[in-house]
Amino acid sequence: MNIQALSLFHLKIPCKNTFSHAMSSRDHSEVVLIKLISDKNTMGWGEVVPRLYVTGECIQSVMGSDNALDSMGVIGRKIDSVGALQEWIDPLLDQGRENLALLGGVELAMWGLLGQQGKSDLDSTIGLPRQSPAGVCFTIGFDCMPEQLRGFFIAARMKKATTIKLKVGNDMDRDIECVKLLQKYSNGGIQIRLDGNGVLTLEAASQLLSAVCCTDLHSFEEPLDRNGTDVVDQLAEIHSRFNVDLMADESVCSQSDADNIIKDKSYQWFNIRVGKHGGMLASCRIRDKAAAAGMGVVAGSMVGETSALTQASTLFLNRSSELDYVEGLGQNRSWLRMDPFKPSVSQSMDFHDLCIDQAVLEQCLVEQKHIT
Repeated sequence: MNIQALSLFHLKIPCKNTFSHAMSSRDHSEVVLIKLISDKNTMGWGEVVPRLYVTGECIQSVMGSDNALDSMGVIGRKIDSVGALQEWIDPLLDQGRENLALLGGVELAMWGLLGQQGKSDLDSTIGLPRQSPAGVCFTIGFDCMPEQLRGFFIAARMKKATTIKLKVGNDMDRDIECVKLLQKYSNGGIQIRLDGNGVLTLEAASQLLSAVCCTDLHSFEEPLDRNGTDVVDQLAEIHSRFNVDLMADESVCSQSDADNIIKDKSYQWFNIRVGKHGGMLASCRIRDKAAAAGMGVVAGSMVGETSALTQASTLFLNRSSELDYVEGLGQNRSWLRMDPFKPSVSQSMDFHDLCIDQAVLEQCLVEQKHIT
């Protein structure tokens, strides 16, 4: 099976509510769907959710990626086995952060083509089906003020959350009060994670951690700007001074990112997201690197993603016994007012189940491009 054509669809999907964290606030989601068409007239769908502050990509760069796609050698590529997919993607993953979200979108669409041929071979490439039930992570953004926190906590309990992640970094007084209230409400019954999205200084992170009980914290995700001066030394100071584990999210996208973090021992956990690493195979490799280094791993979905990436994240969770949960799976479905994919009626959890909802696609379409 050879890839004959590629199409890009820029969609703007309204959200039901505004979601905010320290790096961004959005009331709609902008994604790029990728459709691959084979010479057998089969279609595979992928998705790109570009974030400037994560991989450095944006909607404009993805929609204008003709040269990048040409250099990737997508059109004319023969995809008839997982081995062929691996042979295609291996050298591309060695190029750092360049075009990682785009690369992952193309890879997901290739998995779709393989799935329709019955050649996805998930057991040996992604992992065996997990035997343990998955936990649930509930994320609380900046829209939650201290006086509202009890309601959010009750919602988390109703969703049977095993972990709550609190976004921090914009208002120190609010952050301290919210952490203390969460610790009071949970009383050790639910894990608490903090997420700074890389906007705090060493002084601010220290002030926050000094004001709360650190023994009740599971981890602190991205407390500092990854591009800051002496960031490795500062992370080590936070970890040793407060005895709290640190988690890399925006800091770990490429394979070289993971290798450098493991070498520097600057974080104790990785947050793996299929949409930022370059696809499923890249995510699996980072998962396995972390496990070999004795690091912990969690996984997340991209805020505002559609069913294409959500299906991949769910499949990754269901075949990764190292993961307790994938954060955001249920919340993404509740944030978007509509989804360009129809609900799957299959229970196979493979990549070939996606079926486009043409009416939603046309309603949300901003721009499209076809490459042959």
